[in-house]
Amino acid sequence: SKEEAINLLRVNGVSIDKPKLGVTIISQMGHSLNENEMVNYYKVLSKVLRQFLCKHDSQVVFFNQVTGPVQNEDDRIETAKLCQQLKSEGFDVVHVDQEMRPYELKACYGQMRTFLASRLHSGIFSMGMYVPTIFIGYLSKTRGVLESIGLNQNVIDLTELNEDNLMEKLGQTWRDANEERKILIQKIPPIQAASHAPAKYIKEDFFQFHG
Repeated sequence: SKEEAINLLRVNGVSIDKPKLGVTIISQMGHSLNENEMVNYYKVLSKVLRQFLCKHDSQVVFFNQVTGPVQNEDDRIETAKLCQQLKSEGFDVVHVDQEMRPYELKACYGQMRTFLASRLHSGIFSMGMYVPTIFIGYLSKTRGVLESIGLNQNVIDLTELNEDNLMEKLGQTWRDANEERKILIQKIPPIQAASHAPAKYIKEDFFQFHG
């Protein structure tokens, strides 16, 4: 529930009164991603979040979407580094470093004004809570998911990421959050309803095949 989500956030040091930007960060990912692109990714995130916090009276809340099973796929490591760096400079940032179930993460994401998702499923969670979301896409499926629902303007490919395009997109989404939320309220429920259809078709096919 909303009340439980607020309590989870509060005990982790999140400000309930301030508008909040939720963020998920991808780990190093070993050799599956280009090393130079990842160096640029962390550098851009660091600079843009500084600019954002200087410009907006807000709090940045980092979440752990993926925590393993191996170190290269554990988002907590790079998230903790960036959060500690920003905090040491006096910025209002929080790392919710608590193990949470998917429905708890989703409920907490729903308390954000906007969301910056590097993990695809964190963005799916936040959009499912009608939170305007920007995606940093490192796999083609990210753009494919957003194109399928007419929101491909909300994704920046990792290969094209720079300070200007991320800051522009983030600022616009933050400013227009109320209007974008209204769009999501219209778009998301039909998609959620349609997501139940495959199970129906599988069931029909199964019983038809087994006579």
